[in-house]
Amino acid sequence: MTKLRVKELCKEKGLTLAVLAEQMGVSASAVTQYLKSDNISSATLVKFAEVLGVKLDDLVIREGCNINGFVDVDGQLFRINKKEDVDNLLEFIKQKENDRNNMR
Repeated sequence: MTKLRVKELCKEKGLTLAVLAEQMGVSASAVTQYLKSDNISSATLVKFAEVLGVKLDDLVIREGCNINGFVDVDGQLFRINKKEDVDNLLEFIKQKENDRNNMR
């Protein structure tokens, strides 16, 4: 099960779960169900991040997680050893998306 920091982030930002739900356009009971679920959609995670004003990566609690590997994006190889490497990869992907959208 993925542990989320939604309650902690709400507290930091002075939001109740009811206000969070309202800003997400869902019911408070829906937010409670999302937080109890073992299977939460990526769209819901993105919405949590947007409303809370955090990176998607900052929603997840990592306990004893080691990152180690490589990712190939459009022929460019990224070495992933730490959180900053993931952040750099995400920025690269966002820039590629922006570049593609601007070419249309």
